[in-house]
Amino acid sequence: MKEIIPNAEHWSRFVRNNSEQVEVRLAKVEVQKSPSIMFVGMEASKIPVVITQGERMMSPIYRDILIASILTVIFTTVPDVIFGLLIEFGHLLFEFFHTLFEVIESALDHLIEHFFHTERRQTQIIVFYIMISVVLYTFYRLCRVLPRLFHYVKDSLLALWEGEKTSISLYWETLSLFDKIKLVAICVAGITCYVLFGF
Repeated sequence: MKEIIPNAEHWSRFVRNNSEQVEVRLAKVEVQKSPSIMFVGMEASKIPVVITQGERMMSPIYRDILIASILTVIFTTVPDVIFGLLIEFGHLLFEFFHTLFEVIESALDHLIEHFFHTERRQTQIIVFYIMISVVLYTFYRLCRVLPRLFHYVKDSLLALWEGEKTSISLYWETLSLFDKIKLVAICVAGITCYVLFGF
């Protein structure tokens, strides 16, 4: 019907799932008090609503294999370029923080000399203790935050691992025998090509 409806060329294009599977969820909607005549007498009613979602076009296992293959090829074929870029990025990051430190120190020098009319030596001592205080306070805050951040990252990674493992297991169980053989053959062919031509 898209061809006969005006301005419908930007609509999403729906395709048929290869596995004929959909994800179904059940939600409950509670009707609130409303002046609408359609909801008269339905206050506080809870209505079950079925939500369906089609399967993604690229399955998680194929997506993960594709990403892992691309990263493996990049890191094994041009490792010197990758490590060179990482070292260059670290150098640029160090230069940025060094320049930022110099700018802050210079600004503090000028502000203290302007407001307190101190000498050069006194200004440097005051700025030194200010910077030391800021560093110590930042270190103290990091020591308080890092344990919680560590536990949060650990729990997130464990939850991600369990979710991916469950997703891969369920996907493997839904594959037909031919698809399982095809997937294993692709993995074996990729590993063989990497061993024969990668070294």
